[in-house]
Amino acid sequence: MLPFFRRIRQQLFKEKKLSNYLFYALGEIVLVVIGILLALQLNTWNAARQDAISEEIYLKRIADDINNQLVPLTDYISSLEVSAKEAVQVLDEFKVKGSMSQVDSINFRLQKMMKTRTFPVVNSTFLELNSSGQMQLIQNKALRSNLIRYYQQNEEWSETIRHNLTDVIYKEAFPVITGTAILDVSQFNTVVKLDFEKLDYPVFLKNYQKEKLDDPETVLQLVKAINLYILVSYRNKGLMEEAKAEAEKLLDQIELYQK
Repeated sequence: MLPFFRRIRQQLFKEKKLSNYLFYALGEIVLVVIGILLALQLNTWNAARQDAISEEIYLKRIADDINNQLVPLTDYISSLEVSAKEAVQVLDEFKVKGSMSQVDSINFRLQKMMKTRTFPVVNSTFLELNSSGQMQLIQNKALRSNLIRYYQQNEEWSETIRHNLTDVIYKEAFPVITGTAILDVSQFNTVVKLDFEKLDYPVFLKNYQKEKLDDPETVLQLVKAINLYILVSYRNKGLMEEAKAEAEKLLDQIELYQK
């Protein structure tokens, strides 16, 4: 079409029809501008379409990450509940029998208290999205804000639980528990299959353990250690329950947004 206008413009110029020449020249310019605007609009539309596709992919990956995080979270919450209740039962039984050495399966139960649970973090997609500067791909401002807040909370939950384990359990409780229990490696390694109750430890070793469990000072320290273990277990369980609730809320928000 532009060559057509050009021929008309050249003809008008030869015929010295200035007003008509200017009119057709202006029309040619307008057409060029419209063409440029249409091209820009098409590029913008294509970019927006690609961003929408990228947003959908990232949100699906984040949802997968959260679901993968919920699996160990749910397991750890249940495990901490069971462990804490078991520790409470040890103290209750001790109060009834008046002797720690007389508590049923005391060695086995002490070993179970040495199993800990750290906070499971699954954030590879969020880190990729954030580090690449593409967080703005998440168009919904509320969802974007909640995603950032959730992963910031992940860091706080993880750090608090790590602190509870490192500064309380590992430093205060474990030295006392390990000092009174005969360790069975199968409690910490599923590859090694041993049954502690059937292991024939030397009599002197069992007697030594019994003496320690009947020593008032040792029992006092052990009761303190078990109480610390109970407190930390319930505290960490509460943090993981909070994380689970927030994760489920975020999954619901992502699902609702993608409908």
